[in-house]
Amino acid sequence: MIPGINNQRTVTNKDLSLLQKKAAGLRNTDIARELGVRPELVRRRLTWIRRVLGQRLGIEIDMPELFPFEADEIE
Repeated sequence: MIPGINNQRTVTNKDLSLLQKKAAGLRNTDIARELGVRPELVRRRLTWIRRVLGQRLGIEIDMPELFPFEADEIE
């Protein structure tokens, strides 16, 4: 497990599985339907995972297709 920000929550295998689904090309709505949650929750979780991996392990995910909403916010 990877400690989360401020040690409030850890990155788990479920989180990494979510990231893999997104990397495989599934849309947030498809992932949300599969998990039985709202698409906004999937988006928030992916953003959180990216931030934790960057802060705790120094891993920068350079795949804009995984986070198109962030690219929209930058422009």
